[in-house]
Amino acid sequence: MLVKKEAAEQVGVMDERFFMYAEETDWCYRFTKAGWQCLFTPDAEIIHLGGASSKKVRPEMIIQLRKSILLFIKKHRSRCVYGLSKCLIAGWFSLRIPYWKGVSLCCREKADEANVTAKAYWQGVKEILAQ
Repeated sequence: MLVKKEAAEQVGVMDERFFMYAEETDWCYRFTKAGWQCLFTPDAEIIHLGGASSKKVRPEMIIQLRKSILLFIKKHRSRCVYGLSKCLIAGWFSLRIPYWKGVSLCCREKADEANVTAKAYWQGVKEILAQ
């Protein structure tokens, strides 16, 4: 991202509470609210090795992404929208636990990975509801 010095001085630096996801979304949202224009160019090319930084801890990163989305909602939306979002995300995680438990029972070669994933989703439910 290229940012004018004046814009960064007005809205401040990126919010450090965001870990790995949504920090640039929050920053752009804050620029827009402060009257700055955020532009995108389709001409720029970036090679993104999708998931390279999170491949080994994929379930935890899926949970972290949702937690970052919730932080954005908590920061910029109403308490009602935040509460509803927490319930929806916790429900989304909850629906995945039985699937991964089933995979662990049916596919011995994937049992360890499936159990880790189910456990991560359960931890995600607890973390989301505790926020």
